[in-house]
Amino acid sequence: MIGIQKLHAEMTDCRRHIHAKPEFGFEEKATSEIVAAELWKTRGRFIWLRCDHRLGKLI
Repeated sequence: MIGIQKLHAEMTDCRRHIHAKPEFGFEEKATSEIVAAELWKTRGRFIWLRCDHRLGKLI
């Protein structure tokens, strides 16, 4: 299990990365890629995340 200190540091890094270059108006390509990469690293319990892309692709 991940420690709270490590989780806090990872979440802070992720937040800073996302907010360094804000994306607006349903054009969140980089943000979506960051979130998807983090979700793919998850082990154990998971959820299904549906993201309808503006070009009609299901991510």
